[in-house]
Amino acid sequence: MPEPAGRTQRLLKSESPEAGPEAGSSRCCAEPGAGPCGLATTRWGGAEGEERRREQGLEMAAVAALDLLRATDAEHAIRSVLARLGAELGAARVCVFRNRFDGPGLPVACSLLHEWRDAACVREACDPQLRELSFAGVAPRWIRHMGRGRCVSAASADFPPAVRELLERHGIAGVLLVPVNLHGRLWGFLSFDSGCAPPDWSAAEASVLRIVAASLGAAVERKRALDELRLSAAVVDSTQDGVVITDLSGHILTVNRAYTEITGYAREEVTGRKPGVVRSGRHDPAFYEAMWKSITETGHWQGEVWNRRKNGEVFPEWLSIGTVRDELGRATHYVGVFTDISQIKRSEAELEHLAHYDPLTGLPNRLLLYSRLQHAIDTAARGGRRLALLVLDLDRFKDVNDSFGHPAGDELLVQVAERLGARLRTADTLARLGGDEFGVLLEGIERDEDVARVAAGIIALFDRAWSVANGAEVRVGTSVGISLFPEHGGSAAELLQQADTALYLAKSEGRGCFRYFSDHLTAAVRDRMATEAGLRRALEQGELRLHFQPQLEAESGRIVGAEALVRWLDPCEGLIAPARFIPVAEQSGLIGALGAWVLRETCRQGVRWIEAGLPPVTLAVNISANQFAYGDVVATVSGVLAETGFPAGRLELEITESVLMTREDEAADRLARLRSLGVRLAIDDFGTGYSSLAYLKRFPLDVLKIDKSFVDGLPGDPYDVGISRAVVAIGQSLGFRVLAEGVEKAEQLDFLRGLGCDMYQGYLASRPLPADEFATLLGAGGAR
Repeated sequence: MPEPAGRTQRLLKSESPEAGPEAGSSRCCAEPGAGPCGLATTRWGGAEGEERRREQGLEMAAVAALDLLRATDAEHAIRSVLARLGAELGAARVCVFRNRFDGPGLPVACSLLHEWRDAACVREACDPQLRELSFAGVAPRWIRHMGRGRCVSAASADFPPAVRELLERHGIAGVLLVPVNLHGRLWGFLSFDSGCAPPDWSAAEASVLRIVAASLGAAVERKRALDELRLSAAVVDSTQDGVVITDLSGHILTVNRAYTEITGYAREEVTGRKPGVVRSGRHDPAFYEAMWKSITETGHWQGEVWNRRKNGEVFPEWLSIGTVRDELGRATHYVGVFTDISQIKRSEAELEHLAHYDPLTGLPNRLLLYSRLQHAIDTAARGGRRLALLVLDLDRFKDVNDSFGHPAGDELLVQVAERLGARLRTADTLARLGGDEFGVLLEGIERDEDVARVAAGIIALFDRAWSVANGAEVRVGTSVGISLFPEHGGSAAELLQQADTALYLAKSEGRGCFRYFSDHLTAAVRDRMATEAGLRRALEQGELRLHFQPQLEAESGRIVGAEALVRWLDPCEGLIAPARFIPVAEQSGLIGALGAWVLRETCRQGVRWIEAGLPPVTLAVNISANQFAYGDVVATVSGVLAETGFPAGRLELEITESVLMTREDEAADRLARLRSLGVRLAIDDFGTGYSSLAYLKRFPLDVLKIDKSFVDGLPGDPYDVGISRAVVAIGQSLGFRVLAEGVEKAEQLDFLRGLGCDMYQGYLASRPLPADEFATLLGAGGAR
């Protein structure tokens, strides 16, 4: 509200001790003798019956104050009092404004809360400027003046032009402001608007109006308190937590809706009773003694409690009890707030089960087996007893997943778990360690033979066929690794590691058997791990080399090709034989990266020889079973050919026949796509596996390679002679070229020529050579 000009300045001067209220026409009406007043109860300024109307006004104001103090509905009482004040005092408009504070200082603005208008007033919407008033233009001393409980009156003519225009537009000729103070602060004020110039106000009238304003403040405060109580009650009743309030003797005064929903007791069933009505009996007296000791000493307690619903069900809850105190700090009530944590407990139990049990088979998992194993070790160590740990996995389980799908594999694992569980004692622990791997803990063993008997029995369980989805029958075997306590380790981690090592040995020796751990196994495993780490480094740091073994025409002796063979030149150990690191590469999954490197480097070298003008040769590269079956070999070959520019017709891919026997349809498809790239295809080590004329007919092959094991006995061994003669005959009849591997003697070569063998390779012609030495040999056009 802008500060009135001119005479308002005189008003502000009159507030000082040196100036009287008569210093201006805008007046302060707080002090006795402030001057004659002209309050009229019909219209301000009327003189006839002035004394009687004044008495009626005072009486009305007193009644209004009492109504405000006694009202149960503060909102209705405020509206009623405003209407009576306005009608009796002859005001055109009576309003209640509430101040707004942005900080600890003076108010900065006010907002209209309640309004009454005389029937004669224009019923148009109140101007927004009259609903939200700024105090920016009002002298702070005027606000402080009202803050002391003093009334202020002013004519519209006393205000600046902009404000005067606003007031006159709404028919306001003068205003009377009566402060409303709460808790020693100027909460707001009553505003009486007049349609004519405001009269003087007597001290008695000002006093009564201040009483009304004080009563209004009390009504507003009571309404606020009631609203807060209603809000608190609504919050308490709508919360999902149960709430119970008792007196100091522990008798229940009230409970909320959640209490009744959780416990099943209605409010009237527990009111007046003690909270023990829901006790479950699970806690002893010492528990409650400790609870009340904490409440008495600290004023609160919280913890987990088991209580009983009305239907008899025992349930867990998280309970907090606090003490309610009055303004003097004296305890008056106790409030308990609790949450039903049944679902949390169930979730915890489910998580606990998931953390320690396999969700597919229901068996203990690796974590729980580890815990039981360590406990068994500790117990056995104290009693001087022995125990055994068996680790087994399924042979050919991956074939089941690949052929029938993972659901079938899961079904098989469940059957295995059931069959193993039926085979073991109830005291034994059977666990699923992950994938197709299981563990068995045997306690209280006396002899190693007992363990061997259990292992043999487990292996025998897998001799029968297993029925999976759609009635399909599959056969899988198992291998078992065994570690013993105390012979093979003194901790769970050691025994698990040693059993895994023994399992690796069992699988490497042909599967379907069991092996005990021994120290030399650990050394072998550590060597394998070191080899794997070194091979990874070799791939990254360029320690691999290619050697090429010439392939020659049997009749002419001319070099027509070469087989690319990888070598590892370790900076410390020197040249490492492929027989040492190739199996590690296959087991560790590095064979894919290794095979891709060999293919790429072979093609790059071939391009360099072409650019050097050397005679054209076919370069043969071995493709491992893992590369062919599980990698995208077609994309790899296509990408290398495009990257290097090596002619596809000069690249020969060698594939073992065991790869072709597994999933023949997929193998045929891959071979067809490789052939479409233009590369040549050869079967390596032909005759060592399950050779079949049927698949030779199905697959688009170019070369059959006679394995070295059949060449070694030529020409004296009848068996080797028969195999070699048959392979050459098959190749000739099917239009394949035949190449003999491992030719080391002249009589072997002569015999193969007599059979009509097309090509050969071996130490008779040349050992595998580094690229530069092979280039020299190729340029010379002969063998060494």
